[in-house]
Amino acid sequence: MIPHSKPYIGELEKQYVNESLASPVITDGAFSKQFSSGIRTYLQSKHFFFANSGTESLYVILKALGIKNGDEVILPSYVCDSVYYAVQNAGAIPVLADINENWVAGPEEIKARITDKTKAIIVVYTFGLPCDIKTIVDFGIPVIEDICQAMGLEINEKKAGSFGIASFVSFAAIKCMTMAGEGGGILTNSDELADKITELKKRSVFTNRVTETQAAFGCAQLKQYDVFLEKRKKQAEAYQKLLGNSEQVLKTSYGTGMNYRFVIQTNQDVEDTMKRFAEKGISLRRGVDSLLHKTFDIKGGFSVTERMFSTTVSFPIYPALTDAELETIGTAIKQTYNVRN
Repeated sequence: MIPHSKPYIGELEKQYVNESLASPVITDGAFSKQFSSGIRTYLQSKHFFFANSGTESLYVILKALGIKNGDEVILPSYVCDSVYYAVQNAGAIPVLADINENWVAGPEEIKARITDKTKAIIVVYTFGLPCDIKTIVDFGIPVIEDICQAMGLEINEKKAGSFGIASFVSFAAIKCMTMAGEGGGILTNSDELADKITELKKRSVFTNRVTETQAAFGCAQLKQYDVFLEKRKKQAEAYQKLLGNSEQVLKTSYGTGMNYRFVIQTNQDVEDTMKRFAEKGISLRRGVDSLLHKTFDIKGGFSVTERMFSTTVSFPIYPALTDAELETIGTAIKQTYNVRN
């Protein structure tokens, strides 16, 4: 089975990990410092803090912002439930927004959910796709950017994650890059917020440490990251060449983001499509596993979210995907969709 997602593990990762194992320092050593410096530079951020996960990172940001019981935090319904739980665990009320036809919650969808209790907005760059972040920031409410699927995305020559008060990233196995399977991080250009996060670290509110082995793996991935993005781009171009001309494809995600996912909106039954590809040894997925407003039984105003959920399917796209596997998927696409030459 060709998996929907798969981490890349190459010779440089093995080399750096072996170097870390040869060192007597197993945490907070040279690789940890190198990774922290490199990620700050790459994501145009003044401060970086390690965390256990993207979920923990978001929780810490919310606590540092002083979010308290009864405060409202806006996030899209079209995102994994860990974002919802992080808001809930911080004591706030998650307020779900509809998304637009581009798979993200933009200014209009977010503005419709703002009340006098709104204390933060979480902008999610779903599938690595951009949104009008400048307009959202101009609402004057603290914006937290979820770049777990969008590391390296540029909007007007500025990195996603550098627009709001803070951003968070995940280094889990299937994300843009990984630190040997787990990890996350907090980024901010605000000295004041960084001081508050440092205080939370001193109070052991979160785990701000990684092993040298994790950091070594992360350093190897970061060094190759531009190559990873180029591989994703070429794979997306191959998919677009096939699917962009199909009568069963209404639109694709091609051409606007950094290709964390290649998704299509289709007029074919999604469950049937996934089953047919699985029979050919290829794992496809929906854009997200479930919708938050369905999971938590929240009513009203999610018509676009539900339509996009029911018509979106995601194809394998990642640096570890081989040319032979991509060719196999391409053959399955030709057999499944009416592709015009």
